This record gives sequence, C-alpha cells and structure tokens, in this order.
Amino acid sequence: MIYIAVALYRYSEALSIPQQMKNCRIKPDARTYGTLVSGLLKGGDTEHACAILVAAFSDGPGVEYDTFLRVCRQFPEMYQKCRERAWHVDAKGVIQRATACFSKSQHSQAHGNQQQLQHTSQHRYNNSNFNSGVALRHRKQ
Repeated sequence: MIYIAVALYRYSEALSIPQQMKNCRIKPDARTYGTLVSGLLKGGDTEHACAILVAAFSDGPGVEYDTFLRVCRQFPEMYQKCRERAWHVDAKGVIQRATACFSKSQHSQAHGNQQQLQHTSQHRYNNSNFNSGVALRHRKQ
C-alpha cells in the first residue's frame, strides 16, 4: 500500500500508513519503513525520509540494511542518530552490519590512499632518476 501511495506521489497518504497500522495493532516492520523512506527520497522529500528513518529505529525494527546504507551514504549524520535510538534486536543487527561495512570501506579507502601515496612517491623517484640521467647525458655531449 505504501509503495502504491508513493508511486502515485501521494506522500501524505504514505506517511499516515505506519500510524494507521499501529492503530490497528499491527506493528510496521523494517520493510514498511524502508519502502516509505526510499519512496520519500526518490520524491525528493529528504526531511520526511530522515524523520521516518529515525522513527523506525526508535519504534523498533529500523529499516532494511540496504536502505540504511543508502541513506547513510547520502546523509552520514543519520548513522549516529539511528545508532543512538536502536534498541530492537533487528535494528541493532542492521546497525552492526552497517558499522562493519563502514569500517571496512574506511579501511580499504585508507589502504587505497596509502597505496596511491606509495605509487606517487615511487613515480616521483623514478622520474627524478630519469631526469638526472637525461641531464647527465646532455652534459656529456
């Protein structure tokens, strides 16, 4: 139902669905919140999308892992906000997976930067040796 409301650009309807579910004693799950967040982001409503994301972690299940990563890459401050509010076992699992992913990407990025620096230094060294060799050859002639 959320997917249809978002696809038809009926954002106010989509935003009301989690509360309607709660009124019927149905707990919105991670997919419910994730679909809503993704739809709002596609529609350009980042303010509501971020508010729903935080509410999803405050209410319990959070959102699906891939949705959480996508949002946190776009809005890094959301990671900490959601991390502070996560209490449900599923939400904590999403946070832990994301933490591992971000740690791994920061490590590989730092490692890549280190390799780039080593490559650049080696390239400069090789070029300086080449240039000094060229200068020596010109002097001999």
